[in-house]
Amino acid sequence: MMHKRKIMQTWRQFLFTVLMLAFALSSCVPVYRTNTLFMPAFEEKGDFVAEASLGTGDLSVNAGYAASQNLALFAGYQNRSLDDGTSGNYFYELGLGWFSGQSQSISSEILGSFGYGQFSYYKRHKPIFSDSHHQRFINTDHMRSALQYNLHFHVSPMTFSLGSRFVYAHFNHFEDLIIREATGSVVNHETASNFARIYLEPMGTLTLNVKQISVFAQSGFVFLLHGDTSIFSHDVFTMNFGIRYRMNHLNR
Repeated sequence: MMHKRKIMQTWRQFLFTVLMLAFALSSCVPVYRTNTLFMPAFEEKGDFVAEASLGTGDLSVNAGYAASQNLALFAGYQNRSLDDGTSGNYFYELGLGWFSGQSQSISSEILGSFGYGQFSYYKRHKPIFSDSHHQRFINTDHMRSALQYNLHFHVSPMTFSLGSRFVYAHFNHFEDLIIREATGSVVNHETASNFARIYLEPMGTLTLNVKQISVFAQSGFVFLLHGDTSIFSHDVFTMNFGIRYRMNHLNR
């Protein structure tokens, strides 16, 4: 009984630590927020995989088709909205992949992609030591090139996947403007253009497979390897949940 109570206490401490870490690493306005890593685990030629997920990556949709026994095409879309104030973000990408196929309990994939995204943000708030509301506007757009490696471990009906995405993001323009609502005066105005950032995005995904339908949970981190951290922030901890549909000869 004491042993069970100690295990439960350790588990609660672990959950508390994870939540505090996620809170500490997350920013109130994460300008760069990565989409869900696509880990389709292609099996054979003609394999079609489509998935949708929700979480820190907001709404992410991915789809891919195995055009040959080892080559696949895929596309991704991300749509984002924040709760506080109004904001919008979209990201599109197209890619090409190589996969080993699922002839054994371990399979792998290499995915390369190129995409474009825009982010806009607005918030009206009243600072603690101010008698006037402030309005904040953020606008930016970027192009992203990515190279990703996935490793899958298949133990029916589960699949555990480890993936890591290396990202080169080129930001064409960034503007952060804060004005005092009562007077229209500028409180802060920051701009930057034509700068690059390099990210490393390691993720783990646990998938439950039930014939053609799967549900999955994905979590990981986003590390900034190169770039000025003073310009804007990004989400460091990610957690997403999704559903996947697969159609091929093996599952018909």
